[in-house]
Amino acid sequence: MNNLLRALNIHKSFHSGDEEIRVLQGIDIDVNKGDFISITGPSGSGKSTLLHILGGLQHPDKGEVILDGKLLYSHPDRELAKIRNERIGFIFQFHYLLSDFTVLENIMIPLFIKGTNRSVAEEKVKELLLMVDLEDRAHHKPQTLSGGERQRVAVLRAIINQPSLLLADEPTGDLDWEHANTILQMLMDLHKEKEMTIIIVTHNKRVAKIAKNTYNLTKGRLENEM
Repeated sequence: MNNLLRALNIHKSFHSGDEEIRVLQGIDIDVNKGDFISITGPSGSGKSTLLHILGGLQHPDKGEVILDGKLLYSHPDRELAKIRNERIGFIFQFHYLLSDFTVLENIMIPLFIKGTNRSVAEEKVKELLLMVDLEDRAHHKPQTLSGGERQRVAVLRAIINQPSLLLADEPTGDLDWEHANTILQMLMDLHKEKEMTIIIVTHNKRVAKIAKNTYNLTKGRLENEM
C-alpha cells in the first residue's frame, strides 16, 4: 500500500461576530508516498487552514486525517507534537527563525527535541549547509542573512529529521523571483533525490507548476486540475 496521507470529509468554520464563515466544506484528498502536490486558490480560500489540518496543527470541525493508516487526531497532544517534529516538516512564508540563535542552532532545534546528541546534530546540519552553499553562514544570526538565505535555512530545519511528509505554506511568497527559484529548486531536488512527499500551497500559478499534481481550492471545495 502506497498511501501516506488521507483526508476524509474535512470541514472547518470560523466565526466573525455572529457570522459563521465556512472555509472548508467536505475536503477529500489522498496523498501517496512520493507525491508532489500543489494546492492553489485565492487568498482567504482556506489553503493554509487545510495545510495546518493535514499537518496536525489545527483540528478540523468534522472529518478525519489519516497518516500512515492511523487517525492523526486520535493521538494525545504530546504524541501529536512528536509526530509533527519527527515525521512532518513545515515550511512557512515567513521563516520564523529564532534571532538569538545561530543558523546552526536554528536548524538543530528539531534534533534537540528528538533527543539527538549535540555533536551528532552538528555533523548532520553541517552536511546540509554544505549542500546548499551556506556552510560559511553556520555561526551567523538570522538577521545577518538575506531573505533567500533565511528561507533556505528554514527549509533545512524542516527536513533535518528526514520527515516522510513536507508541507510548504507559500514558501516563496516573501521572496523576489531569483530567491524564490532557489527555494523551488530545493523542493524539486528533495522530491527527486530523497523521494520526499511534498504538498505546497500557493496562490501563484507559476509556483504551482513545479508539482506533478495540482488542486484548486475554491468555495470550500477541492478540485483536481491534474
